[in-house]
Amino acid sequence: MNETKTNETYKELTVMEWAEQFKPVANTLREDADIKGYDKNHPERGILFCCDEYANGKNETKHVEDAVKLMPDKVWSFFSIDDGGEEYAVNGYSSDANGYFITTEPWEPGVVYFIDDDRTGETEFSNYE
Repeated sequence: MNETKTNETYKELTVMEWAEQFKPVANTLREDADIKGYDKNHPERGILFCCDEYANGKNETKHVEDAVKLMPDKVWSFFSIDDGGEEYAVNGYSSDANGYFITTEPWEPGVVYFIDDDRTGETEFSNYE
């Protein structure tokens, strides 16, 4: 039997560790964007980019798609399971995501990052403002 071996490394980070290391940017397309406080230059602005159906016509999907083309290593996918029960993010673009983050710092090739604070009891994405 042939087994496929992967050279990927997995790293789990808290939301705060992720924000410090990768520096998410504010969503300047929409003033009411979710998940505020992580862009140190614009703490009053949210960092979540949503699919157009939730973005009040601000064309956030095109903004994310452009980022994927120009800087794919700075795009992160956000998932919310069970209507906000569990939230986490992973590096890269997934068409199944509930939203996206764009960071100023790139993620490392060959590393799969998993951002989740449920394991620590610390601040979660939605609760930080």
